[in-house]
Amino acid sequence: METVQCIILAGASIVEATQLDNDLSRLRTSLPRARVLIDRAEWGRFKNKELAVLLSLLKDTTHDAEDLLRKLDDQVLQQNMKEANQSRVGQFVSSSLKLAKSLLSGSKARVKEGQSRLDKVVAEIEGILSFTGLTVEPLQLDKPLMPETSSVISEPVVFGRDKEQDHVIKLLGVLPIKCRSAKRMKSENSRAIQVVSGKKACMEDVSILPIVGIGGVGKTTLCQLVYNDSRVKAHFEMRMWVCVYGLFDIRRITKEIIECTSAEISDLSLNALQVELRRQLEEQRFLLILDDVWPNANQEWQRFSAPLRYGRQGSMILVTTRSLKVADLVGTIEPVKLKGLPTDIVWEFFKKCAFSKEQPESYPKLQDIGQSIASRLCGSPLAAKTLGGLLDMELRQLTEQHWITIQNSELWELPHEENEILPALQLSYLYLPQELKRCFAICSIFQKDYSFERDELVDIWVAQGFVASGGSMRLEDMGIVDECFLMQDFVYWNRRRMPLQFVIRQSRWTVKFLSTQRTGILLVSINCIHLGLEPDSSLQVFDANRSSLKTVHQDLTKLVNLRSLALPPKCLQKLSTLMGIGNMSSLRNLTYFTVGRVNGRRITEPKHMNQLTGTLTIRYVGNIRSKEEATEARLVDKQYLRGLILQWRSDRFKLRSADNEVLEGLYPSRIEHLKLGGFGGDVLSSWFKPGNLPTLRILELCDAYFLRYLSVTFHSLEHTLSGDDSTHCASSRSSNGITRARLTSLTTLVICSCHNLINLDQFLCLEFLPSVKSIDIYGCENIVSIPVHTFVGFTCLHDLKIRGCWKLVCPREMVLPNSIQRIEVWNCGELDRSFPGCLHYLPSLTLLHLRSCHHVELIPLNSMNTNKLTCLVLRFCSKLSAIGGSHALLHIKHVEISNCPELTEVHQPLLNKGLRTKAEKEVLKFIQEYWSYTMFSLDAIQK
Repeated sequence: METVQCIILAGASIVEATQLDNDLSRLRTSLPRARVLIDRAEWGRFKNKELAVLLSLLKDTTHDAEDLLRKLDDQVLQQNMKEANQSRVGQFVSSSLKLAKSLLSGSKARVKEGQSRLDKVVAEIEGILSFTGLTVEPLQLDKPLMPETSSVISEPVVFGRDKEQDHVIKLLGVLPIKCRSAKRMKSENSRAIQVVSGKKACMEDVSILPIVGIGGVGKTTLCQLVYNDSRVKAHFEMRMWVCVYGLFDIRRITKEIIECTSAEISDLSLNALQVELRRQLEEQRFLLILDDVWPNANQEWQRFSAPLRYGRQGSMILVTTRSLKVADLVGTIEPVKLKGLPTDIVWEFFKKCAFSKEQPESYPKLQDIGQSIASRLCGSPLAAKTLGGLLDMELRQLTEQHWITIQNSELWELPHEENEILPALQLSYLYLPQELKRCFAICSIFQKDYSFERDELVDIWVAQGFVASGGSMRLEDMGIVDECFLMQDFVYWNRRRMPLQFVIRQSRWTVKFLSTQRTGILLVSINCIHLGLEPDSSLQVFDANRSSLKTVHQDLTKLVNLRSLALPPKCLQKLSTLMGIGNMSSLRNLTYFTVGRVNGRRITEPKHMNQLTGTLTIRYVGNIRSKEEATEARLVDKQYLRGLILQWRSDRFKLRSADNEVLEGLYPSRIEHLKLGGFGGDVLSSWFKPGNLPTLRILELCDAYFLRYLSVTFHSLEHTLSGDDSTHCASSRSSNGITRARLTSLTTLVICSCHNLINLDQFLCLEFLPSVKSIDIYGCENIVSIPVHTFVGFTCLHDLKIRGCWKLVCPREMVLPNSIQRIEVWNCGELDRSFPGCLHYLPSLTLLHLRSCHHVELIPLNSMNTNKLTCLVLRFCSKLSAIGGSHALLHIKHVEISNCPELTEVHQPLLNKGLRTKAEKEVLKFIQEYWSYTMFSLDAIQK
């Protein structure tokens, strides 16, 4: 409709515009019908080649129609951008008339042609479906794609499932099984008991064990082994096997269960069948195997399982399924997740199928090729059987060249019989909901074994228009839900690169120059040196993160539909200086924005970029002239932004009062990480209080030279929290009758190089920071008071760093909580008088670093409870004379002791590097950060 309004406003014919509007509406409403038809036709294309060809054509036609509609929408969006930038009326009218002429002359014919093609293909497919009898929904097809299974072991020899067989039999036995929480069969008539406080009841007499695995991994074979095991036969008085497959027909399944216990029964109603089943199960301990249950059972499971609850105590139901959702619904015991066979076992099975009675050793070249093939099967017994059968030397006189051909082929290129490996995997795809099939299929454009990032995959789905809106949920959040659903079988499919007969509008090129003059490109992943982009591009995902790209062109800001942008680090810096970056209002990720003083670079640019996620760094904040201008950035509207870093140009010798006002206007939304760097004001803004920062987890204040106090907002007792504040921002009542709000989510606090800061008593207290885990105070040389005697109340505190605070006065000794794990103190005035007293009973301590602590005389390692201490660093402690003897260092893996002249118990310098594992070496990073902070500080001073 917006397209038509644009044309009418430009003075074009109302009749023509209305006709175009009608054609567009008809085309839009035809697309859902076409997608439903695609979903239905998928089930028949394996049996009808003509239908398969038409299905491919319908997908192409549908994509063309989607591209056409998207292009028209893009043209309108481009026009809106031009209108915003036009200053003269004549230019506006001219450009609008040009657009109207373009839309009318080019679009009418294309829309009609697209509609005609779509109608023709839809009619042909519906005709074939009707003629072949495939007009019903897939789940109601009479003939299933997979064969019916039975309890009889079909394989003469089964390879490699002994451990799994014993494990399942153990779970079926008399050993007590821990009930799963929240997933039980329940009914008002069920005889259930509560066995775990606060958890859902477990069935008193009947337990359900799911076995979950991808198609062809051997679930049915495992159940056959268990079913026919002599121990199982002796334990259960009655055993029953029903192959569910396809449609979950309660009546059919119930009837087959009864037929397993007695002679064939007459055609009874469901009620009569369930009554009869209950009667037969009441007095016997039974084992029931339900093989191949699909998600369509979810709605009927409670009704179906009602009579099964009345079996004798110890009765078991074994359910095989590919779906974790099914296992979660039916299981009362943690499911057995069946993985692929080990490579050596797969080779043994493959060898038997391929060489039959021949000796592989007699064919060394074929044996090498066979081992190569077997190693690529990812543990699938069905794949080993299928490919081994193709190479069966007893049935076929095959040459070495044929084996090489099989080795170099992918599974989908090989001839296969009905119900072998391909149908087994295709069935997983066909049972996906319609809206997820396209999400799954697009993964086939990537190379085999490609490692996906979650957000990368979701960005592609959204760009292709595969993710439907979920009300107030963003498309990306809906896509994450879909991703969790799809990942169950994706790893297996990805390794086999199954063809999904799916055409997408995408390009993955290695180029040196790219100009998107071709329309309809939504996804570009490139490796190039320079990039040029046409202004009318509909590009939505641009991934050059792994490329050698050196710079970006100004035209990048004309990609108004761009949602995701991945660039090398150097290009991110360049991107932040482009003019008019605010045009990309759909962009989700922007790492840097550099504020300038000219139009196109001002802080107003991000105003409409309300979909930004992750962390945004705004540099050269000093270029913002006033609070009003800062407010124009509308950071408060960016509800998906999780981190905000504000950087001023460091000027340590000049108070900038304007920074106070500017910071006031940069009020963020519900962020988790806030960092201020180079702030030149002396007072934090009024929004810096718990009620406005309920989700804040990390707070960093660096180079705020003139900041003297960090104040806490107090509220009178009459003040009551409302709205979201009451749920996220807790409060506590102090002894003087005042309510103090708390930053309950804050876990990490960093204060560095705030040179005029003198007091943290009001800020660094348990009432204000109840959840803090890490405290790092560095380079605040004028600070005189830190309430270290109250640190014992920080029961979550793990890391403590206090460094370069040489004027610190501590009338009371520091007291630490027993949760502390790492301590680093150096050059901190009187704070080191707290040692060694503050080290008493710290059972979790793993690292202790003391440097330039001239009041420390003793570190009694032999009497401290320091069994977990793995790293000890003592440097420039001029009065340190004892550590408990050299033997006290034997259990400490990493020791550094130097420049402690009074310490004669060890030879100096002492360096013992005993940290070997990756986890142990992570400990050293805690100390190495000292050097990075020092270099940062020196660099800032030089600048």
